[in-house]
Amino acid sequence: MRRFKLFRFSKGFYYVMISITIFIVGSAVSYADSSTVWDRSSYASYTHESFKLYGPANRAIDLENINYPLLNAAIFYETNNMREKHRKEPFQHSAALEKAAVLHSRDMAEKGFFSHTNPFNAQRETPSMRMALYGVIEGYRGENITEAFGIQYKPGSPLIPPENGDKLFRDYTTGDAIKPHTYNSFAEAVVAGWMESPPHRENILNIHFKFLGCGAWHFENRSFFNMDQFKVTQCFGSQVPD
Repeated sequence: MRRFKLFRFSKGFYYVMISITIFIVGSAVSYADSSTVWDRSSYASYTHESFKLYGPANRAIDLENINYPLLNAAIFYETNNMREKHRKEPFQHSAALEKAAVLHSRDMAEKGFFSHTNPFNAQRETPSMRMALYGVIEGYRGENITEAFGIQYKPGSPLIPPENGDKLFRDYTTGDAIKPHTYNSFAEAVVAGWMESPPHRENILNIHFKFLGCGAWHFENRSFFNMDQFKVTQCFGSQVPD
């Protein structure tokens, strides 16, 4: 049987995304937070429907103390929500693909780039190289990436930036504070953006992809009033290591 590899590359736009395959080497990632423990075994206990009702996922994201595993799970389940709406088989969670997604998002956030090509580490330069480092070396593979806001701000809308050194952004028209996202509302915004972009939508609905791992990493955008934002990555595959 012949094996096929699929890599999809497309140019992203500022607040939406890109599509690709990504992997990374690095030290173990430690997560901040929290009152809620979410780990690999938790995925067996929820569907995208039951996760919507999961209390911690509907709390506002504390941007000083982010529960990254929960945030990654929210993106995963919202993606499966889209799969079901389009009558596609739901993704199975892959810890290997999640590690790839987290580490690429972290690299982008900490090194200040937004690309499927990592210009800072030769071992992580290309999608195929990064995935291979985690044992994902066969079958179809792909990735989506994006930059997303940590607050419920609609990109391009006028706003009142923080004053007096605080981090409170306000709606320009109403003057009301722009609320932080919950874990679920953040995931909904991210996945909705991908679904509006044909190449990313194609990855999400691709029947060849069976496994998914998602990862986000926080950064402050110095060019935009230090607004809290995230680099976000999805890694897809048809075959993953046990």
